[in-house]
Amino acid sequence: MNENERIKQIRTAKNLTLAKFGEMIGLSPGAVSDMERGRRGVTDQTIRSICREFRVNEEWIRNGNGEIFKPDASDEIENLARRYNLSFGIQVFIEKLVNSEPEVQDAVINLITESAKAILSSDVPADYRDTNGIKKKDDTEAAEAAYREALGIVQPQTPSASSITEDTLEAE
Repeated sequence: MNENERIKQIRTAKNLTLAKFGEMIGLSPGAVSDMERGRRGVTDQTIRSICREFRVNEEWIRNGNGEIFKPDASDEIENLARRYNLSFGIQVFIEKLVNSEPEVQDAVINLITESAKAILSSDVPADYRDTNGIKKKDDTEAAEAAYREALGIVQPQTPSASSITEDTLEAE
Protein backbone atom coordinates (compact mmCIF):
# COMPACT_ATOMS: atom_id res chain seq x y z
CA MET A 1 0.00 0.00 0.00
CA ASN A 2 1.38 3.45 -0.91
CA GLU A 3 0.83 6.91 0.64
CA ASN A 4 -2.13 7.63 -1.63
CA GLU A 5 -3.93 4.45 -0.62
CA ARG A 6 -3.17 5.05 3.06
CA ILE A 7 -4.67 8.54 2.83
CA LYS A 8 -7.85 7.07 1.33
CA GLN A 9 -7.89 4.54 4.19
CA ILE A 10 -7.75 7.39 6.72
CA ARG A 11 -10.61 9.24 5.03
CA THR A 12 -12.81 6.15 4.88
CA ALA A 13 -11.94 5.15 8.46
CA LYS A 14 -13.18 8.59 9.56
CA ASN A 15 -16.32 8.21 7.38
CA LEU A 16 -15.65 11.50 5.61
CA THR A 17 -16.65 12.57 2.13
CA LEU A 18 -14.00 13.85 -0.25
CA ALA A 19 -15.38 17.35 0.32
CA LYS A 20 -15.33 17.22 4.13
CA PHE A 21 -11.89 15.59 4.26
CA GLY A 22 -10.52 18.16 1.80
CA GLU A 23 -12.08 21.03 3.73
CA MET A 24 -10.37 19.87 6.92
CA ILE A 25 -6.91 19.76 5.31
CA GLY A 26 -7.28 22.70 2.90
CA LEU A 27 -7.80 20.82 -0.38
CA SER A 28 -10.65 20.66 -2.89
CA PRO A 29 -12.63 17.43 -3.26
CA GLY A 30 -11.07 16.96 -6.72
CA ALA A 31 -7.55 17.35 -5.32
CA VAL A 32 -8.28 14.75 -2.65
CA SER A 33 -9.71 12.37 -5.25
CA ASP A 34 -6.65 12.83 -7.50
CA MET A 35 -4.34 12.28 -4.55
CA GLU A 36 -6.12 9.09 -3.46
CA ARG A 37 -5.96 7.70 -7.03
CA GLY A 38 -2.28 8.53 -7.39
CA ARG A 39 -2.81 11.19 -10.06
CA ARG A 40 -1.46 13.82 -7.71
CA GLY A 41 1.56 13.62 -5.43
CA VAL A 42 1.27 13.89 -1.67
CA THR A 43 3.13 16.93 -0.32
CA ASP A 44 4.80 17.19 3.07
CA GLN A 45 2.34 19.96 3.93
CA THR A 46 -0.62 17.67 3.15
CA ILE A 47 0.84 14.91 5.31
CA ARG A 48 1.41 17.36 8.19
CA SER A 49 -2.17 18.63 7.84
CA ILE A 50 -3.60 15.11 7.89
CA CYS A 51 -1.50 14.16 10.93
CA ARG A 52 -2.59 17.29 12.78
CA GLU A 53 -6.28 17.15 11.93
CA PHE A 54 -6.81 13.42 12.40
CA ARG A 55 -4.10 12.49 14.96
CA VAL A 56 -2.46 10.20 12.42
CA ASN A 57 0.95 8.65 12.90
CA GLU A 58 3.18 10.27 10.24
CA GLU A 59 5.38 7.17 10.03
CA TRP A 60 2.29 5.15 9.08
CA ILE A 61 1.32 7.51 6.23
CA ARG A 62 4.83 7.62 4.82
CA ASN A 63 5.94 4.01 5.30
CA GLY A 64 3.02 1.98 6.64
CA ASN A 65 4.82 1.42 9.97
CA GLY A 66 3.05 1.47 13.34
CA GLU A 67 -0.55 2.25 14.16
CA ILE A 68 -2.66 4.47 11.92
CA PHE A 69 -3.88 6.79 14.65
CA LYS A 70 -2.02 8.21 17.61
CA PRO A 71 -3.75 7.66 20.93
CA ASP A 72 -5.46 10.79 22.17
CA ALA A 73 -4.60 12.31 25.55
CA SER A 74 -7.51 10.61 27.31
CA ASP A 75 -6.27 7.16 26.19
CA GLU A 76 -2.82 7.91 27.54
CA ILE A 77 -4.25 9.21 30.79
CA GLU A 78 -6.38 6.07 31.15
CA ASN A 79 -3.22 4.00 30.71
CA LEU A 80 -1.50 6.07 33.42
CA ALA A 81 -4.52 5.65 35.69
CA ARG A 82 -4.37 1.87 35.33
CA ARG A 83 -0.59 1.75 35.69
CA TYR A 84 -0.50 3.88 38.84
CA ASN A 85 -3.94 2.96 40.21
CA LEU A 86 -5.10 6.59 40.07
CA SER A 87 -8.52 7.51 41.39
CA PHE A 88 -11.14 8.76 38.94
CA GLY A 89 -10.83 12.27 40.42
CA ILE A 90 -7.07 12.39 39.82
CA GLN A 91 -7.60 11.06 36.29
CA VAL A 92 -10.12 13.82 35.53
CA PHE A 93 -7.82 16.43 37.10
CA ILE A 94 -4.87 15.33 34.95
CA GLU A 95 -6.98 15.32 31.79
CA LYS A 96 -8.34 18.82 32.51
CA LEU A 97 -4.83 20.07 33.31
CA VAL A 98 -3.31 18.56 30.15
CA ASN A 99 -6.07 20.05 27.99
CA SER A 100 -5.98 23.50 29.61
CA GLU A 101 -4.21 26.61 28.35
CA PRO A 102 -0.62 27.18 29.57
CA GLU A 103 -1.79 30.12 31.70
CA VAL A 104 -4.23 27.84 33.54
CA GLN A 105 -1.51 25.22 34.03
CA ASP A 106 0.75 27.91 35.51
CA ALA A 107 -2.06 29.08 37.79
CA VAL A 108 -2.55 25.53 39.09
CA ILE A 109 1.18 25.20 39.83
CA ASN A 110 1.11 28.56 41.64
CA LEU A 111 -1.91 27.44 43.69
CA ILE A 112 -0.18 24.20 44.68
CA THR A 113 3.04 26.03 45.55
CA GLU A 114 1.26 28.66 47.63
CA SER A 115 -0.85 25.99 49.35
CA ALA A 116 2.24 23.96 50.22
CA LYS A 117 3.91 27.06 51.67
CA ALA A 118 0.79 27.81 53.72
CA ILE A 119 0.65 24.26 55.03
CA LEU A 120 4.31 24.22 56.01
CA SER A 121 4.06 27.59 57.73
CA SER A 122 0.73 26.88 59.47
CA ASP A 123 0.31 25.98 63.11
CA VAL A 124 0.16 22.25 62.57
CA PRO A 125 0.81 20.64 65.95
CA ALA A 126 4.37 19.50 66.51
CA ASP A 127 3.37 15.84 66.61
CA TYR A 128 2.35 16.18 62.95
CA ARG A 129 5.85 17.25 61.93
CA ASP A 130 9.17 15.50 61.97
CA THR A 131 12.31 17.12 63.36
CA ASN A 132 12.81 19.21 60.19
CA GLY A 133 9.32 20.69 60.29
CA ILE A 134 8.18 18.66 57.31
CA LYS A 135 5.01 16.59 57.29
CA LYS A 136 5.57 12.96 58.16
CA LYS A 137 4.76 10.50 55.40
CA ASP A 138 2.16 8.71 57.51
CA ASP A 139 0.31 11.92 58.44
CA THR A 140 -1.57 12.41 55.19
CA GLU A 141 -4.87 13.08 56.94
CA ALA A 142 -3.36 15.86 59.06
CA ALA A 143 -1.70 17.44 56.03
CA GLU A 144 -4.95 17.33 54.07
CA ALA A 145 -6.75 18.98 57.00
CA ALA A 146 -4.10 21.71 57.14
CA TYR A 147 -4.37 22.17 53.37
CA ARG A 148 -8.16 22.51 53.55
CA GLU A 149 -7.80 24.97 56.44
CA ALA A 150 -5.22 27.04 54.53
CA LEU A 151 -7.61 27.25 51.57
CA GLY A 152 -10.57 27.96 53.81
CA ILE A 153 -12.35 24.76 52.82
CA VAL A 154 -14.73 23.41 55.44
CA GLN A 155 -14.90 19.63 55.37
CA PRO A 156 -18.40 18.30 56.08
CA GLN A 157 -18.41 16.30 59.27
CA THR A 158 -19.39 12.67 58.96
CA PRO A 159 -20.79 11.29 62.18
CA SER A 160 -18.58 8.68 63.75
CA ALA A 161 -19.95 5.38 64.97
CA SER A 162 -19.62 6.55 68.57
CA SER A 163 -21.71 9.68 67.93
CA ILE A 164 -24.72 7.85 66.56
CA THR A 165 -27.35 7.36 69.23
CA GLU A 166 -29.99 4.70 69.42
CA ASP A 167 -32.59 7.38 68.60
CA THR A 168 -30.79 8.08 65.32
CA LEU A 169 -30.75 4.40 64.46
CA GLU A 170 -34.45 4.03 65.31
CA ALA A 171 -35.37 7.02 63.14
CA GLU A 172 -33.86 5.32 60.12
